[in-house]
Amino acid sequence: MDEHILIVAYDNHLRRTLENQLKKMSYITHSVESGNTMMQFLKLHHADLILLDRKITTKSGVDESEKQGIRNEQIIQTMLDGFILADQQGRILKVNQAYCKMVGYSEAELLQMNIRQMEGKRSAVEIEQWIERLIARGTDQFKTQHIHKSGYTIDLNISISIMKNDGVQLIAAFVHDISEQIKDEAKINQRTKELAAINAIGRQVSRTLSVEEVIAAGIKGMLETVHPDAAFYFHREGDRLILKKFEPLIAKVRMGEVPEHRVGECMCGLAVKHQKAMYSRNIFKDLRCTWNECKKAGSRSFAALPVFSGGEVIGVLGLASDKERDFEERAVFLETLANTIATSLKNAQLYEEIQYHAAQLEDAVRERTAEIQERYDEVERLNSAMEAMTEDLKLAVKKAQSADELKSAFLASMSHELRTPLNSIIGFISIILQGLSGPLNAEQTKQLAMAKSSAMHLLELINDVLDISKIEAGQIIITKEKFPMREAVQKVVTGLIPLAEKKRLHLKYHIAGNLGTLVNDRRRIEQVLVNLINNAIKFTSAGEVRVDCRSENNRIITAVSDTGIGISRKNMTKIFNEFEQLESGLDRKHEGTGLGLSISKKLTKLLGGELTVDSTVGKGSTFTLYLPLK
Repeated sequence: MDEHILIVAYDNHLRRTLENQLKKMSYITHSVESGNTMMQFLKLHHADLILLDRKITTKSGVDESEKQGIRNEQIIQTMLDGFILADQQGRILKVNQAYCKMVGYSEAELLQMNIRQMEGKRSAVEIEQWIERLIARGTDQFKTQHIHKSGYTIDLNISISIMKNDGVQLIAAFVHDISEQIKDEAKINQRTKELAAINAIGRQVSRTLSVEEVIAAGIKGMLETVHPDAAFYFHREGDRLILKKFEPLIAKVRMGEVPEHRVGECMCGLAVKHQKAMYSRNIFKDLRCTWNECKKAGSRSFAALPVFSGGEVIGVLGLASDKERDFEERAVFLETLANTIATSLKNAQLYEEIQYHAAQLEDAVRERTAEIQERYDEVERLNSAMEAMTEDLKLAVKKAQSADELKSAFLASMSHELRTPLNSIIGFISIILQGLSGPLNAEQTKQLAMAKSSAMHLLELINDVLDISKIEAGQIIITKEKFPMREAVQKVVTGLIPLAEKKRLHLKYHIAGNLGTLVNDRRRIEQVLVNLINNAIKFTSAGEVRVDCRSENNRIITAVSDTGIGISRKNMTKIFNEFEQLESGLDRKHEGTGLGLSISKKLTKLLGGELTVDSTVGKGSTFTLYLPLK
């Protein structure tokens, strides 16, 4: 059955507050403003409880303050907003749990305190004056701050009424936490200021078509709106980052000589490489910060903002702060500002290019006009020479086609003439080593094993040369079939375990459960995996070789890692070249043709995939094979 509550309230604010709280508790409320109106209501309706701002009575008029006080206490304690009851001296007489939760104090602690201790905005004198005005008016509503037990302040909206209890005036306050609202308003104000700043800087940088002036205006705008200790701009030229502007000059003096940066190095270079902003609160702890100029200058926090033009990064804006600061909190503003500067910068660059090319064009037109007549006769002579050259070219094409046919015939002949007898030699040596032709002494076994190893090495060389020749001639045919990648990886790893055990290495592998199937050339994929794992075993003297295979973003990713000698940065680009070996001369420790990685790289491309390498000298290398699922 629904519970009806009649509110007789002489204070409109108090009445509205009670109505809102009771509705939240699913009560049906009715409000009147006088005792006569109350009696008329009771003649027509039934109410389970009557609430007055001065007294609580049942509809029969019998004072049951103790019973009604319990129910009133339940209402106060279940309110979402806070409630405080205090005397005229500010001593706290009652609070609800909602207020306790707001300020972090227990009810027992608050009952020993004065509202003056909670006030975080007004002085004791101001509070005294306010209480006097409140008693005179009877009600008040205002915004203030109370102090949390932990020490910070809470923004509150407070509605207050003076109540009488047995002739004693008490202060009843309903407290609503507006901290989040204040924060939201602060964010809106901040965003408004940022938009105004972007607009102002946009107008400023758009007033000029000089690249230097645009950069200077952009740096000045950054300093005036974000207030970093230093701001600078690197312009991109290929993989180089050239410093074009640095402000203020005192900061540059502290930093000293700034070397030419590179794409992919330090935070500025990484911002260009990954085409996204980089932020660091403490560059001394940030592994991405590899250059020491900023650290030597005393900078601590840093932001690197890529400057885009037509989808490409043409430069990077840098901001530095001597004190720890979270530039990322203003990421949207900073990156929008960088884009605004980028637009004007590109316009200025285009204008300068147009001016330059216009001048060049004028000079060229003058020169060409003077040469036209002279060149006319030369063109005629060249036409005659061209005809002769065309005939020579036709002859050269025929010779090249003939040479290609001879090469194909040679490769086919070499395949038969070299591989066939080599396989026979290897087979006969294996039979002898097995003792099928009679027992061998230790020296004979040793010599025959060496001969077999040499023959296998020669066969590997022939196979690699044939493979690389076929790839270059476009004779490799990719035969696609549907197969489980799991089986291919397991097959290759299992076949190479004896080779790893021979070097006392651990060959481990892990294949993700949701790997799926590939539609590709299984034999060529296995050939690439054999090359990568065999290479890892070859260049690892201790530790392990690990193969990890997983599916991600419609690709199967297979990583082959080792704990071997590693590859230096200068040799990273060489390892995929044909016949390229990092060791050379007669003192080489590792055998090989220098074709394995080159073949693997080119086969991967034919398979529609990608092969990358990451390595650290002395710690090992990781070759990663990316293959599309379909």
